[in-house]
Amino acid sequence: MKLCIKSRCSILLCLITIVFFLFILGCTTNNIIEMSVIKTENFIEEFIATEMYNGKSKMIMKAKSAITDYKNRLVYIKLPEIKFYDINGEYILTFTAEDVYVYMDTHNIKAVGKCIIDTKRNEHLYTSDLMYNAEKKLIYSDNNVKITRCGETVYGTSFKTDQEFDRIIVKNYKVVI
Repeated sequence: MKLCIKSRCSILLCLITIVFFLFILGCTTNNIIEMSVIKTENFIEEFIATEMYNGKSKMIMKAKSAITDYKNRLVYIKLPEIKFYDINGEYILTFTAEDVYVYMDTHNIKAVGKCIIDTKRNEHLYTSDLMYNAEKKLIYSDNNVKITRCGETVYGTSFKTDQEFDRIIVKNYKVVI
């Protein structure tokens, strides 16, 4: 009888261990991944951010959302509208895009999807997958571009310009007057 009770306890303990093991196995790893994401990222929903320099606006950004990924040193911004100003606080241009990635270490920007730039001189640029090199202060894209200014429209296969839109280089261009 004692042997029977011991074996029943052993079997019961084995069953409990197996059920516990199956329970642990049945849990998805998604919860663990989500928890690690929470630890490495910050999420902001619908916001307006202003950057000032010597009491003057340098940049004002409205966006649907932003996620900061500290591990990869990256900020992902959804549907931003960014107004840029020169060192005197004078308006330069407005930039809108579908998605933007800002590299924290270099301040370079990669815009993905539809991108539009509207300048103070009533110039408009339409393209996709635009890049901004912060060190060189250059805006460029290797995708098709449409620029409207002074009553004419320029189409091209790629472009490069300074951030003030003073010098624009368009490859394989066609001008429509």
